[in-house]
Amino acid sequence: VVFGSQSTTDLKSKNLLRQEFKSLVNSFLKKEAATSGGNASPGQVLEIDNMTKMVCTLLEGMSQLDTAHLSSIKSLTPMLSACIQINDRTIRTAVHGLLTRIFELSEDTSE
Repeated sequence: VVFGSQSTTDLKSKNLLRQEFKSLVNSFLKKEAATSGGNASPGQVLEIDNMTKMVCTLLEGMSQLDTAHLSSIKSLTPMLSACIQINDRTIRTAVHGLLTRIFELSEDTSE
């Protein structure tokens, strides 16, 4: 989905995407913090493993977007930056790659 700049539906879609992504990241950060003390139950470990896979899949999908689609989600940059706090190296690496692409896109459009 490429969002237009004037469409009410597109603005609602962008807001929904932003809210859902923010919710996922915030939930992940809370669960990660709760399990980082080393006293996580097997259920909590499984939950954080599944959430890690989900976040990685989402980030990988976002990083494979073409330029037009990627530019339509650059408003997620602040939330993506929050993902740098996540302890999982795979997620941090994926976030770094995605943010690099978004910043390069921003530089290309400003020239």
